[in-house]
Amino acid sequence: MRNRPFYLMFRLLLIIRTLFILMLVTMIAGSLGVFASMSITFFGTLGVFKVLGASIALTDQAIILLILTSGLIRGLLRYLEHLSGHELAFRLLARLRSQLFLKLRALAPAKTEGKKKGTIVSMMSSDIETLEVFYAHTIAPVVIAITVGIVMVLVISSVASIGLGLIALVSYLVIGFGLPVLFSLQVRTLTDAYRARFSSYNDVFLETLWGLNDSLMTRTTNARKVLFEHESDQMESLFFKLKQRLAFQKGLTDVSLFLSVVLMLMVSGASYLALWPDSGLFHAIDLTGLVISVIGMFSSFGPMVQLAALPSSLNQTIASANRLINVMDEHPAVDEVTNGHHLLDHRVTIRDLNYGYEGEPLISHLNLELGETGIIGIYGRSGVGKSTLLKLIMRFYDTKEGVILIDGYPLKTINSASLRDTIGYVMQDTYVFSDTLAYNMAFHKHPDPKVIREVLRQTGLDPLIDVLNDGLETDLGSQNRAISTGERQRIGLSRVLINHTKLILLDEPTSNVDIINESIILETLKVISKKAMVVLVTHKLSTLSICDVVYEMKDGKLHKVTSDLKPNTI
Repeated sequence: MRNRPFYLMFRLLLIIRTLFILMLVTMIAGSLGVFASMSITFFGTLGVFKVLGASIALTDQAIILLILTSGLIRGLLRYLEHLSGHELAFRLLARLRSQLFLKLRALAPAKTEGKKKGTIVSMMSSDIETLEVFYAHTIAPVVIAITVGIVMVLVISSVASIGLGLIALVSYLVIGFGLPVLFSLQVRTLTDAYRARFSSYNDVFLETLWGLNDSLMTRTTNARKVLFEHESDQMESLFFKLKQRLAFQKGLTDVSLFLSVVLMLMVSGASYLALWPDSGLFHAIDLTGLVISVIGMFSSFGPMVQLAALPSSLNQTIASANRLINVMDEHPAVDEVTNGHHLLDHRVTIRDLNYGYEGEPLISHLNLELGETGIIGIYGRSGVGKSTLLKLIMRFYDTKEGVILIDGYPLKTINSASLRDTIGYVMQDTYVFSDTLAYNMAFHKHPDPKVIREVLRQTGLDPLIDVLNDGLETDLGSQNRAISTGERQRIGLSRVLINHTKLILLDEPTSNVDIINESIILETLKVISKKAMVVLVTHKLSTLSICDVVYEMKDGKLHKVTSDLKPNTI
């Protein structure tokens, strides 16, 4: 249902309902503007006939004044149409970006972990920009074309003849609707393929850019170059095929337009010369009827030609809307809790916990008790569920079987804000924002700089302040090139320490840290563990040496480890 074009168009139109007045102004100004433009051609043609000696009731001065007035009105209406249309589009774009960001934040991290960065960047930028074309250059032109077409068919039928009105109607339907629908079906496959290739191109580009150092070190830059050029060539090939199809459509549209005007000219000319007897459909017409039939229909083809050009942009709009609306309709893995329990304690109890991904069991009948203080160590081979266990305690995912209690309350009944205030979580990869060191430490909380410096000392980062030009106010720069991987990891730990959380979950906190800084961090954790509970997931036996209790995670369970690291099942 959600992939159907009409459903997607309906969803896009629902977004516009709060700005209906702006859209109405755009459509009215656009329609009246087309009629004002047609008036210029109409009165100009009458002026030419008057010069050639035809009997025209209007004076030369009146014709010139009407042409100038029509031009002025056309200019004002055109300005109003563009002003209201783009005001509408840009307001909606800002709203869509805001809504998409909020939705991605609600879906994170469980539903965004598997999404490629290039796909998300493409969605936030090009997909939403494509929707701007729909709101600013599709809705109004469609309504304007329909309005102009209906009015001109009625005017030609009443001023000239019903037969000439039918010729105009058939021409409008063929050029404005028949050809666009026909080519839309042909272009849709190419457009979908192009958009998919464009997202893949973004992924390869970003990966190539961000992994440039690694490519240089491993001498694989040429391989990345070949891959990048392949993606670029594939996208260019699809783009060329799309343009070929659109060029053919434009040529066929122009031919149809020419034939329609010629047919109208021949039939209306014959009616003006009275070459056939009067009938129900055709009868003799005067000069005004001839001018309105030929010049009026020719001038009104502008909106119809815009409709004929819509398949390309509309197919891209449908593809972009499909991706956007699918994300907007996606349900988070967990729902925020705002009216639940507020935590007063941080004791964790895990009972008979089972969890897996896509039907594959990972954690099986796991039990664990965490007290108020101390350090618990967990190790095991990659992929056994150590990081998943921490994410379940953080409620990145909801448990399906078994229960996790904190302060005696199931996770689903605890206020999300209270849960995050209580637990500090340091993941393997710490993201550092392109902002100051002070911001990356505490964000918007603005603690005393002395507090920040003390935390930096505890994590072995105090020498970093002396290296950075502006100390705590140094902008760490795009992609964090000013600091190392180990320093980023310690910034993540510093964020937790500066918030004084009572339950600290650490996922490989010293994997990229040298021996000296590791010893500093471990000493800090020993001090912290006297007032807080620390859960330490690591592969390094040197890190496990500070733990009060060590568990090996194996076969979905935790096995308590003795001093000689031989596990006994618990």
